[in-house]
Amino acid sequence: MIHWRLGRDRIAQILCLGFALFLWLIVSSSQQRVALFPGGIPITLENIPTGLIPLMEEEKVQVTISAEPTLWQQFNPNSFEATVDLFNAQAGLVDRPIQVTSKLNNVDILRIEPDRLLLRLEPIETKEIPIRIQIEGEPADGFATGDITISPATVQVAGAMSQLNQVTEALGKLALNGERDIVKRQIEIHLPETLDLSKTSLTLAQHEVEVTASIVRASNVKTVGVTVQTQGQLPGGKVIESLSVAPSVVTINGALGALAQTRSLTTTAIDLSNLNESKTFESTLELPAGIRLVEPPVNTVSISVELGTVGLTRSFSVPIHLTAPTAGLEIISIAPTLAEVQIHGSIDQLAKLKEDQILFELTLPVTLESGKQTLLIGKEQIKVPSGLSVVGVSPQTVVVDLGKTSN
Repeated sequence: MIHWRLGRDRIAQILCLGFALFLWLIVSSSQQRVALFPGGIPITLENIPTGLIPLMEEEKVQVTISAEPTLWQQFNPNSFEATVDLFNAQAGLVDRPIQVTSKLNNVDILRIEPDRLLLRLEPIETKEIPIRIQIEGEPADGFATGDITISPATVQVAGAMSQLNQVTEALGKLALNGERDIVKRQIEIHLPETLDLSKTSLTLAQHEVEVTASIVRASNVKTVGVTVQTQGQLPGGKVIESLSVAPSVVTINGALGALAQTRSLTTTAIDLSNLNESKTFESTLELPAGIRLVEPPVNTVSISVELGTVGLTRSFSVPIHLTAPTAGLEIISIAPTLAEVQIHGSIDQLAKLKEDQILFELTLPVTLESGKQTLLIGKEQIKVPSGLSVVGVSPQTVVVDLGKTSN
């Protein structure tokens, strides 16, 4: 009987242990997990006013949520929705709360960061921009690309004015591979990749244009120089010390008659008005009718203008200082005691220059003896501040009377 009771008690103990383990699993599985949802949730704008376009820096919102562990395994970016309601918003800065909801049940949203969205609403504007076609590949050997016609030649782009100002052209690519005759194709166009299109509001009114490219024999090719064209006058006191353009020569093609008349290409004029310091300009070449650039293919040149200052010469009366004579001698007199020094420099520097900034020190040779000595003087013995130069000195000689020192 005793053995039987012990066995029955052991069975009961095992049953109790299993039941406790079952309850622990149920309780642990129902515990909430609190954490930041990884990756963030994209913000969606609702009720955008007609005629306005939103510009915002924040594109995602971070949320801290509480949910059972089993639900966390089901979460993905589409499980949540972050919205901002722009109903009745006006142009300008707008500050609205961000609402985040879960598409799954039994999920608590504990924190939203940020909880408000600051954005700017701008009126939608439009402008026409030119279309530029880039050539990829080559026509057949002995041939080159001639005139390119684009229809239409411009495209309308719409968006916020602050972003429209950054766009100057739309681009398209024409691929060539051994063509010998005229090429006519529909080409897709797009905004330049230099723009961050993920953050821009700009849209093109159309995305395709018809491009017609003539293919000409490569003998219709010529290399010519580039001439810089300027307009306006430099401010007073300024001069051009150097002017360079890169590239300085280009390769063109076209009809034989047009090539024969083209000896150089001229840049669009750069404005020198109010130019007070050296500067590099970006310009384009003026292409005559029937002429096309071959190398470089892009119609852009860089013009470097190095400015200098118009120099003047001014005279100063400068005292002549002598170094100490050799032992046993002393300076009795010097004639003259002043020299007229001609100094060249900018107007501003010369206007500020004082006579005590000019040092004229004459070194006495160690071989001199007592008596009157005539010494040559020159501009190399005169020191002036940086940016100035000595161009002359008068007189050319100085008389020094040396005597023996008394013991």
